[in-house]
Amino acid sequence: MRKFDWSRFGIASGAVFVLFFVILIIPLIMALKQSNDLREFKVDLFVLCNESTICTTEDDDGRIRISPENLYSLYALMSSTYGYFTVGNPAETQSLDMEFDCHDEKWDLSIQKVGPNKLRVILDGPRSYLIYIKDQDKFESFQKMVSLKGYRAPNKEMSKRRSVS
Repeated sequence: MRKFDWSRFGIASGAVFVLFFVILIIPLIMALKQSNDLREFKVDLFVLCNESTICTTEDDDGRIRISPENLYSLYALMSSTYGYFTVGNPAETQSLDMEFDCHDEKWDLSIQKVGPNKLRVILDGPRSYLIYIKDQDKFESFQKMVSLKGYRAPNKEMSKRRSVS
């Protein structure tokens, strides 16, 4: 019986092994980076929701100051969602925008509905984040949170928008 000669396959098998290893390691590195970005996003959002001097939003009636109780709910709702893997840049259908003043820094938070069960969250300030999360009917809760009625407590109207006649 003849022995198999491995020397003929040395370079080819080495190349296949390296390619296989690279194919496995790249998704792992991407997942670890995304996990780290999500952790940093949650830390920054926690600080904004708990230590902000002021958080405001703009709606059809004018500028609204969001109460601290609603900011605590914002963090709780955001923390209870799951990430959503998204390829590309889907178009938004609805959007909520908030501005935070925290530790002499300006931050902008935008929550955008971009699909039937998908939200895009953009947090922009000294650091920037773009994440996709599952909606799980939370967009309606976010809308209520930034309205005058509020989610847990009423928000305060800062200025009324004047209608143009």
